Amino acid sequence: MVIRGSLLVALMRLALPAVGSMLLNSAFGLVDAFWVGRLGPDAMASMSAASYFLWSTEALVSLVSGGTHAQVARRAGEGDFGRCATAAGEGLLLCVPVSALAVAFYMTIAADSLAFMGTTGDVLVMARDYLDVILVGLPVTMIFMVVGAVFQGTGDTRTPFWLLTGGFVINGVLDPVLIYGVGSFDGLGLEGAAIATVGSQALATIPGLIILISRRLIEVPRPLVAKRMLSILRIGLPMFIEGFLFCVVYVILVKMLLPYGVWPLAALGVGHRLEGLDYMVALGFSHATAVMVGQSLGAGNPVRAARGAWLATGMAGVFAVLVTLVFMLWPGGLIAVFVPESNTVVAGASYLRIVGLSQLFMTVEVCLLGGFTGAGNTFPPMMVSAGLTLARVPLAYLLCTEAGWGTDGVFWAISLTTIAKGIMMALWFSLGRWKKHTL
Repeated sequence: MVIRGSLLVALMRLALPAVGSMLLNSAFGLVDAFWVGRLGPDAMASMSAASYFLWSTEALVSLVSGGTHAQVARRAGEGDFGRCATAAGEGLLLCVPVSALAVAFYMTIAADSLAFMGTTGDVLVMARDYLDVILVGLPVTMIFMVVGAVFQGTGDTRTPFWLLTGGFVINGVLDPVLIYGVGSFDGLGLEGAAIATVGSQALATIPGLIILISRRLIEVPRPLVAKRMLSILRIGLPMFIEGFLFCVVYVILVKMLLPYGVWPLAALGVGHRLEGLDYMVALGFSHATAVMVGQSLGAGNPVRAARGAWLATGMAGVFAVLVTLVFMLWPGGLIAVFVPESNTVVAGASYLRIVGLSQLFMTVEVCLLGGFTGAGNTFPPMMVSAGLTLARVPLAYLLCTEAGWGTDGVFWAISLTTIAKGIMMALWFSLGRWKKHTL
């Protein structure tokens, strides 16, 4: 489906289902946090520690999904749906070797990475159990995300929403059963949350593949053209590098927080999930921006591409301002919904107040990243994001240790660098060099 007509109408038609999908994606984590938080701060800290490690696997997924999205959107904009289906097939085929290598690699380093963070005892054991299940399910996660990228690249953001809705409902039913048990089944604790996540993704992927096949949006390329498949990986590589560095940095930040107890880590985990609501709205508009930019450039209309990117950023920015107000006015109450323990509430409230100041800038960064992705020009945003993400480590050390701000120093390092990212991304995007990028 090629997107034409009014920019505002087109963006709303693209963005609303995409935002709904991203909010459901965030709600997956919130539902998990709700049930896991009842197991206590140790369980919440375990899931938080595992989550920061798993961010790098999400970045790995973007290595394939990001490049597939860009290729599909550009071919759809050109009106070449034969090559569009071929690009989709190439992306799905890449999931097999990439995910297999990733599982082997991450299984090898998981224990050492958790130990490096400083996790010990029950926190370490539970985090490893959670990780093992999620890593085994990584091929399912990658295929699920690539299926969604194909739909979105063709301008269909509704189908991924309904697929994710089904997965969310399944996860919501499985979570309490697998975590706490029912009848004679005792439950699996944190490991049960991981099984629920992977299982719900698997069940949502099957109808997605069936729909793509029925619409002839997947074609197995014959013969396989290495150059085209490498092009998908080339587009996604900067996104993977930035995401991987993001994970490494957070592993180090977690190590800085753990000497203060499990409460700051548990607070950071809940805080990230709450912050994720705004992030997911921005990501939904980012996906809409990527489709708009990719199809507009494919149709030879770079002016429409730029206008669409800035309009989407402004629309998402309104929500970001509202989130900032909520974080400033009711931080403690939000944290207490998930982990009622008093020390965690105090640390989490401080986190929300500090990062609340950066929500608008985060939205600018994420939305315009969608513009770069749609153009297939992913190297510039990687330079911006990766550099400032790495800067969090020395800045956190200075504020946390040298300035004596404690855990707030780590939180301020996250917020200040996010503000800088938004400013730099806006400046670079405004140069317009991405308009000349070819695929």
